[in-house]
Amino acid sequence: GVWSMDEEMIDLMKKSGCVRLHFPVESGSQYVLNSIIKKPLNLERVKKLITYCQKINLYHSMFLVIGMPGEKLSDMWESFKFAAECGCFTPHISVATPYPGTQLYENCLKNGYFAKPFSLDDLFIRGFLIKTPDWNEEDLKRTLFKGILYLKLKSIIAQPSKIIEYARKIILRPSRF
Repeated sequence: GVWSMDEEMIDLMKKSGCVRLHFPVESGSQYVLNSIIKKPLNLERVKKLITYCQKINLYHSMFLVIGMPGEKLSDMWESFKFAAECGCFTPHISVATPYPGTQLYENCLKNGYFAKPFSLDDLFIRGFLIKTPDWNEEDLKRTLFKGILYLKLKSIIAQPSKIIEYARKIILRPSRF
């Protein structure tokens, strides 16, 4: 896991042929990691490891999950901001999905957090199955959309040469934007 990774291990990974490293961060909010996901991960440590990847020119990114019960919209924004601070402008962002048999599923069932009647057909990373007293399906969709735009803007600010790349993509495939 990330909690046991260090610069020496990253060096060994790169020397063995690793060309890409995706950090399973899940959340850029230390509160969410500690209290909701219960993942023993220190975000400052992750930031240092990502900085090291940049130093040795090893492609890096991260996995994020938004929409966990107990998470606030502001916590989700902390994830987007953390990714931008780390220079990960295209993280893989999943929406929390309550699979049957998991603690998340039981929590959603017990607390009435399903946004619609449960169906196995809705089990994919952008199913938007959960609503909580703090946010609903539309809030979550809007936050995800704005978060992705925020990361694109931060990418352009950090790497102005990306403007040409984005303009080319818009011209070639305007329906994607």
